[in-house]
Amino acid sequence: MKFFFYNLSFFALLAQLGQANQIKGVLGASADTSLRKDRQYQNYGTAQHITVTKDSAKNARVALVKFDTANVSEDDAVKALLRLYIADVDGLAEQRTVLIKRVNNNFDENDVSWNNYDVSKEGQEWIEFHIHNDHVGKIGQVDVTSLMVPGKNLSLAIHTSDRGHVKFASKEHSDSASHPKLLLVQQHEL
Repeated sequence: MKFFFYNLSFFALLAQLGQANQIKGVLGASADTSLRKDRQYQNYGTAQHITVTKDSAKNARVALVKFDTANVSEDDAVKALLRLYIADVDGLAEQRTVLIKRVNNNFDENDVSWNNYDVSKEGQEWIEFHIHNDHVGKIGQVDVTSLMVPGKNLSLAIHTSDRGHVKFASKEHSDSASHPKLLLVQQHEL
């Protein structure tokens, strides 16, 4: 099991990527939803927010987000940056630790529920980062390049490792600038 810990600022500016990099594309999420353990048969594919909590909590919520990246080749040498709008963080703690794992099975955002989501199909690698209470109302980004698999779509499961919740804007959010996005940045050697 590989573990990736990113304690960098979740709010890196695009300009800080450097002049040696060039944006190759921006992909909107092709699917996203929240799953609720306490409402196992309910679907949330049309909700404006995707909410995450600890995945083992009694009333756990896990977000699923998918990007159509199957046509991105290993030869493209791209860095993948996940951009999310933080709509809400509970105020009980100064920060939340969020985990992102690759999902190796496909899901349909309009049919998936806690009852039919197979957690055993999650990848063994993950990325960990922190969201602070003062990040609410901001867009942040985190490097998910290590979770990309050439020739396959990028499907992610997101949850926290501690108590509390975080809400992200979904692709159904009324403000399209807040929708989840994947920035593909071409990396050039100097």
